[in-house]
Amino acid sequence: MKHLRAPSATTGRLGTLCLAAATALTLASCAPGQAGGQDPPAATQSATLSQENFVGAVVASVEGMTSMHQEMTFAGNVFDSAGFGETPISADINLAGKTPEMHMTMSTAGGKTEVIMTGGEVFISLGDLSGGKYLHMTKAELAGDDGFSRMLEGAGADDLAAQVEGYMAGVTSFESTGTDVVDGTDVTLYTMTVDPSKVNHGALGLEESALSSAGEMTVVYALDKDNLPRRVAVTMAPSGEGKTMTVTSVISKVNEPVTIQAPAPEETVPYSTMFGSSGP
Repeated sequence: MKHLRAPSATTGRLGTLCLAAATALTLASCAPGQAGGQDPPAATQSATLSQENFVGAVVASVEGMTSMHQEMTFAGNVFDSAGFGETPISADINLAGKTPEMHMTMSTAGGKTEVIMTGGEVFISLGDLSGGKYLHMTKAELAGDDGFSRMLEGAGADDLAAQVEGYMAGVTSFESTGTDVVDGTDVTLYTMTVDPSKVNHGALGLEESALSSAGEMTVVYALDKDNLPRRVAVTMAPSGEGKTMTVTSVISKVNEPVTIQAPAPEETVPYSTMFGSSGP
């Protein structure tokens, strides 16, 4: 196959996909630890958590998680104007090994997109845009691509305390805000207002400028009786009147068996074969 210069529609879709994958994996890393092979301890929730003990309780609850399923949705006029509002993401994530593995699907008006991450490499299917094949990004190619490198780094973050404390460093208000039901599970809601300028960017795996235009952030955790996150919603009001964006992640199938497999070689083409040196 000869080298193709990526058309703008394809390039834009890859950029959006990279953003979505990075967001999904960042939130994923905010939920489980990776000290695999054990069920989370049954830490019965005996009292409403405070700002002081929130991090410790969540960390204790998710330690040892080996797998989960995530359903993510995007809402708000920022996503709508980008054509991303009706783009749910579904992901199976395996945390049992040293390196996280993921199979993510995203349905858009242009068709179904898949991202498979295993063995430190990424396989991307864009349907007809990729000729019905998976674009194979090797470790070397990933190292030279900032967007996908950040995606891998986010997936590899195994320090839940650092992630949660990243938000907590910028908390300006914290309170228990009632109860709800998520997929049939009773949960307690904890709502925190976060000043993006005060978060621990390093702990969150973000550049200092990443949240410079985020505006005030609201993070709502829905914890079950074991303090395990079952839903996390992050809302931002980017600088500019009337702009809103919310990313909601629902977590299920915790510690259920999951296998992530790379596509067969005949189903793949080198990423460089399709895009040459133009990049995503």
